[in-house]
Amino acid sequence: MSASWKLFVTILYIVYSSVVFSAEIESFPSGAEKLLPTVPTSFKTYTPYAINYSPEWLGSNILFLAPELSGHASVFKSSPEQDGFSVKFQLDRTEFVVSFDGGASEDPGFLVESSKLRESAVLGGETLYISSSGHFYSVARSNEDFEVRRKYVVRNGELEEVLQPFYSVNMDCTASEDIILFQMECDGGEEVARIPKDGTVRVLARSTKNGCQREGGQYLVLTPFGLLGWVTSTAGYLHFSEGKPLSCLNYHGD
Repeated sequence: MSASWKLFVTILYIVYSSVVFSAEIESFPSGAEKLLPTVPTSFKTYTPYAINYSPEWLGSNILFLAPELSGHASVFKSSPEQDGFSVKFQLDRTEFVVSFDGGASEDPGFLVESSKLRESAVLGGETLYISSSGHFYSVARSNEDFEVRRKYVVRNGELEEVLQPFYSVNMDCTASEDIILFQMECDGGEEVARIPKDGTVRVLARSTKNGCQREGGQYLVLTPFGLLGWVTSTAGYLHFSEGKPLSCLNYHGD
């Protein structure tokens, strides 16, 4: 944690323990505005809170609250030793607290606490949007093969993920080796197309079924000509290796 950020938090804790952050960039410590993500149109009016700012390692963890939630939100530290800080707000007449969670091995995430939950929940990721209707939208790159977007709701005392048939990938990708596209997942059905090594494709989505007894995920791929098919691909690891045969897939984590 940088010295400028520690100074910022100390002043915040001592003088403004119940301060409400505005949407202005000035509410961020110096430099944090550079790490703001591209905000989807539906969340443009949400107020950002940099609950963790560590560009040297974890980067930033930013919470966005809907206007109906941020109006009476407060920012605090439960102790001077706390990493990052917490945001308290009311959702459906119930208090929620969202704090930075560094995980067991520098895995950035959000700790969510509320009397509506049987126990605290941790949502992995770097960005979290919370709507006034009680929907939690996370964006995670850490511990993933690509940037994964998920939706959660409070149900039966837990924060449950709303299951999607696919996770959107939406990346252009170079073939690290020859690619064969199939009609169905798990290399099923007829061959749809072949792309040679160093050719390019558009990776649209990854299936969430995980029904194949083999290494790698199932990806829906679009060829330059416009044909669609399924490809089995592993992911590379950080800068040490690349995905096979989809080179753009890269696991960020331990």
